Amino acid sequence: EDPTQYSVVDVVLPLPGFSVKFPENETKTIMMDLLKKDGLDLESFRKKSKDYCLHGDYRHIIAKGKDVCWDLVKYKTNEDCLIPSQLDRLNKSAIDQSP
Repeated sequence: EDPTQYSVVDVVLPLPGFSVKFPENETKTIMMDLLKKDGLDLESFRKKSKDYCLHGDYRHIIAKGKDVCWDLVKYKTNEDCLIPSQLDRLNKSAIDQSP
């Protein structure tokens, strides 16, 4: 494979589970050693009950934002809240809707 066709946003880390394929490198060795220290292996995640069965997954180490919006906000005082909470938004909505 040509490594130049990939970027850092393509890199994933495996999360342990019975169906995860680990790369044949140090990542696999480290993960297997960590599982072994806890008395586990990948088959330990396969259970008859689907509620306790862990397939595993892959997580990107870096996410690239798309359609990002931003505002430059300045404090007027040290007590100013720069980001309204959900409660602030609900209260504003209730005030806007009052007669």
